This record gives sequence, structure tokens and C-alpha cells, in this order.
Amino acid sequence: MFYKVFIPDFNPPSRATITRDCYALFVEKRKTLKDFFKNLSSRVCLTTDTWTSAQNLSYMCLTAHFVDDTWKLHKMIINFCPIVGHFGELIGRTVEKCLLEWGLKKILTVTIDNASSNDLAIKYLNQIVNLWDGSVLDAQFLHMRCAARILNLVVKDGLKEVDNSIMKAHAAVKYVRSSHARLQKFRSCAEEENINSKYLVFLDIETRWNSTYSMLKSALVFRRAFKNMKTKCIPYTKELRKVGGPPDDEDWDKVIVFLPFLEIFYEATLSFSGSRYVTGNNFVEEILDIRYTINHYLGDSNLGLRSMTSQMKMKFDKYWANVNNVNVLMFIALVLDPRHKLRYVEWIVRHSYDPSNSFVLCQQIKDTLTLLFDFYASSQPSTPQMKSRSMDDVGHGDGGTRKLKGTNLRKDFVTEIELFETSKTTELDKYLGDKCVRETNDFNILSWWSMQTMNYPILMRMARDVLAILISIVASESAFYIGGCVLDFFRTSLTPRLVEALICTQD
Repeated sequence: MFYKVFIPDFNPPSRATITRDCYALFVEKRKTLKDFFKNLSSRVCLTTDTWTSAQNLSYMCLTAHFVDDTWKLHKMIINFCPIVGHFGELIGRTVEKCLLEWGLKKILTVTIDNASSNDLAIKYLNQIVNLWDGSVLDAQFLHMRCAARILNLVVKDGLKEVDNSIMKAHAAVKYVRSSHARLQKFRSCAEEENINSKYLVFLDIETRWNSTYSMLKSALVFRRAFKNMKTKCIPYTKELRKVGGPPDDEDWDKVIVFLPFLEIFYEATLSFSGSRYVTGNNFVEEILDIRYTINHYLGDSNLGLRSMTSQMKMKFDKYWANVNNVNVLMFIALVLDPRHKLRYVEWIVRHSYDPSNSFVLCQQIKDTLTLLFDFYASSQPSTPQMKSRSMDDVGHGDGGTRKLKGTNLRKDFVTEIELFETSKTTELDKYLGDKCVRETNDFNILSWWSMQTMNYPILMRMARDVLAILISIVASESAFYIGGCVLDFFRTSLTPRLVEALICTQD
């Protein structure tokens, strides 16, 4: 009615027309991307996760990550499809179906949540990928566990020691954020305490510990304001009695002690959660630094902090203490960082594990590095060699040269020496023997490798694939936020076919 009055000549398209046009755009974009994948020379790394929508339908998001020929890292949601359950083999079969539709068979890794059902999914995919051309080292490094999700579990186990204090702080923040009148009262209390922060407290998402860290950090700034509220606002005190009362000095002191320790986990989670920049080369350093920090705090004089780190260590060791459970490709990614290379990796392994485990892991890293290099060397396109001139081709003009006795033996000797020297000093040996690149604030690892075509042609191809590995499933999880916006309670009649079209086309 509005359009008929405002623009009488405009005829609004029908719902069916808009649906048809949206889906046609999706089909067009999908065809373009499919053609692009056909000519893609690098391998693809995947992240995947599942989600239940407001329709009570389960969806699986499959995201592809790869570095193209111009050395740009890409993240693309290639499927957002319905799935009938969260069972392991079912997830594996759905991923397989999606990959076959795209014609994607050169898969390096699949990053997935650490749920036990996903182990079955990886087991199934491992068998399938091995049947396809282009599997790397029998797909033995296909499985990547989501590092951000594991850190979340580690911290949650530790936070049980301070649950009561955190619950009180959460309740206090929730109270002041629950209405405009309460917020104004809180502001006046902050002004009385001369707190001039331009930011106010914000409520956390209880399922995400890193938002809890941010909530506690902001609440500490207003500690005196909360204490003022306790004395001047009776409804505040009355409301918070339901959770044991408002936070007191002891609760805030606990938060102050734990917050610097939690900041290390917070920074690591941020580092792991990127999808538009390389994260694989940071994984080992961040994880082993956290291990070092946990071990350091185990001997702290504060009993609560010791207890918290003890709980964290148990969960941390479950996933990362056993060297046989670690995906060695993450160490290879650090070796392929020209600022560090192999000697640094061996050094931090020796300083992070006991002698027997560190020896085993260092040997695994070196063996895998060699096997991986040999794999890429064997698949290197052969280049035509210049035809060597024999002694018979030389010296027939301008006086010539007499053919020497034993020339054929000499040629065989030279050939054997050249082969020996070549096998002794490979491109990998040259890279590891060269000086490390200096650390700078603007260093870009993809840009550096893009300029190594002449120096390290084999390693360059290897680095392009390994550095595309994503160590968290945040890229797939973020699609569910978009999915929640597309599939809100006012749009639950959208078909799964159109939901996929909208989300994938937008991405």
C-alpha cells in the first residue's frame, strides 16, 4: 500500500520471484566457484560443525580454506546443508557427499570439534580420502582438533574453583544492565566514586569463557561503584541475595588474582580464532606457552590459584600431553615459518616435554618433514633438461682437441658425484641451513613464501598447503550466527535449500 501511494509505477516483486532470483544468484556463484576449484593447484583444508536451528532442524556447515596462486588465504562457506543427526559416520558421509558435488578431492586436513562422535566421522573420511587421488601421506594427518574449543574446556575446568565469585559478579552486572533506571543508578554510583571510564560493564555469554574474562575485566574497573550500590541500593542487595549476596572484597580479590592468568588463555583464543590470516604457525608456540604457564602456577603460594591450575593441567594433558595424539603438521607449520625453522621447534619441544617424549616427538617431526618434502618433490612437475654435450661434440674446428683415453669413465664418475652432492644437499637442507628471517612487526609469512619461487620451488608448494590449515572451527561457527539471523522466529518457513543459498551466497 505504501509503494502504491509513494511510487505508483513501481510493482513490488512477489515472494516467489524474490526466492527464484536469490536461488538463481546462488547457482551462478556456485558454478563460478566450482570452475575455480577445478583449476586450483593447492590443497584445501576444511572446517566443519553442526547446529540446530529455530526450526528444530540440524544443519552442517562446511567451510573451505586454501591459499590461491596469488598467495591469498581464502575462507568460503561451501555448504550449509541439513543433516538428520549428529552421529559420527553420518557427518562423515555428508562431508563426503558435499566434496564430491564440488569435485574437491585434494584435502589436507579437516578441523572439527573434539566430540567423540567426530572421531568416527574422521575415521570414515580417512578411508574415503585415501581412495582419492592426491591424499597426502595416506591422510594420516587429516584430523585437526579445534584448539579454541579445547582451550574453552581447559579454562572451564579451572574456573570451577572460582565459580561462586564469578556467579556473584555475573549477577551484579546482570542487575545493572537489566533496565535503564538501574543503569542510571549505577552510573551515579560510579560518578560518586570518581570512576571516569567511557566504557560500562557488559554481560557475558555464559557458554563462552572468553566473554566471561572480558566481563570480569570491565567489572573490576567499577569495583568501588558496585560496593557503593551495595550500601545505597536496597533492591540491588535484595535481588543478589538469591545467589549468595553481592560480590564482596574477597570475591573481587579472587578475580584480581586469577585475571592475569586467564588473560594468557584469552589472547591465545583470539589468536586461534582468525580465519582471514594464517594461524597454524602460531599454534605450537601458544599451546606450549600455556603449558609452561600452567606448570609455573602449580607452585604458586595462592592455594586457590594452585587448585585452579591443577584442574586445568588435568584437562590440558588429556589432549596435548600425549605426543602420539598431537597432529605433527602443526609443528611443520612452525618449521615453515622462516623466522623459526627446525632448531627452534626442537628447542621448545625439549623444554616442554620430558626427555623420552621430547625425543620421540622431535624424531616424528623430522621424519614427517622429510616424508612430506619427498611427497611434494615426487609430485613436482618435471622440467626439460638441457642436452649435455659430449667430448665428441667439441674440438672438430680450429685445431680441435684429441679425445682422451678413459673419457667415458670420467663422465660416469662426474655423474655419480653430482647425484651424491644433490642427494646430500636438498632444497629442504638448504632452507633449514639458511639464516632465519629477522622478526618484524609487519612480517607477512604468505608474502615471504610468495617470493621464494626460485629459491624453494618445492617447499613453496608445501608451505602453501600447510599454512592454510585452520586450527579452530570458529569460521564454521560464525556461519551459525548468520544462520540465526536468517532463520529467526519470523522466518522459520524458509526451506533448507533457500537457507543454504542465502548463507553461502552472502559469504
